[in-house]
Amino acid sequence: MGIEDDAIKVKTASIYFTNVALLLWHRRSTDEKSGITELTIAMVEVESFVELGPTKDKF
Repeated sequence: MGIEDDAIKVKTASIYFTNVALLLWHRRSTDEKSGITELTIAMVEVESFVELGPTKDKF
């Protein structure tokens, strides 16, 4: 048990926390993309509904 062991522990901990941060970032990025996709689909559906909405006779 010496300085070398502590250095190994610090290196291992930094790799672990880096991986956790990347995992959280990836998850948030994926969730945001999914939200954007859902919003886009909803907007298209609303636009098509407005185009096909109730019509009044023009005659």
